[in-house]
Amino acid sequence: MMSKRNSLSNVPTNSSEVITIAVGGDWDDQWGPNGATTLSLTKGASHDLILMLGDLSYDGIDHNYEYNRNNAKKWASKANKIAGTTPMLFVAGDHDSKNQDGDIMTYAKTLNLPNGRKFVGIPTGTVSKHAYKGKYPYLWYTDIIKGAAKVRVVATSVAFQESATEPLEDQKYLKGKYAVGSENYEWVKAVYADAEQKGFWTIHINHLP
Repeated sequence: MMSKRNSLSNVPTNSSEVITIAVGGDWDDQWGPNGATTLSLTKGASHDLILMLGDLSYDGIDHNYEYNRNNAKKWASKANKIAGTTPMLFVAGDHDSKNQDGDIMTYAKTLNLPNGRKFVGIPTGTVSKHAYKGKYPYLWYTDIIKGAAKVRVVATSVAFQESATEPLEDQKYLKGKYAVGSENYEWVKAVYADAEQKGFWTIHINHLP
């Protein structure tokens, strides 16, 4: 018998208060009716949010920046058509770098972004009373509130683009360091504390090369 303290009596059962999230990654460009990419996105389109865990494409050419940027744009455009109005967010993977198969910022600007239609907040790194700000798509969080259900998705990555080609103000997000006391660590700590204070469930996603 489950104790009252550990019971699930406060878990919402009304469908209007249930948040559904599809999660996937490393889809390897398997498009077409029976392809893993198409099938995963089609399934995900019926959810409130699709989370992508990096390495979206492997069809790039190493060190061919222009080709890889176009590859990322084409991949994202095809994904948008399948997902419809369902928001998609991703955490950067090493193969999403324009040095390999895609381009992190192209994905971030082209993939469907949360617009409030499905209760998903805009990805942000801003935390009240905390000076450091994470940056989508490197470090970010987004909140989903649907009736009594409240979820915060937190994303981190050790994958990064070629830092020499990035603006100086962005490079601190690209080093992938999360040692105790680092800016990234303190950001994660603050985001978690804020979520706990507000009564959110927390989901943390990450990509490891």
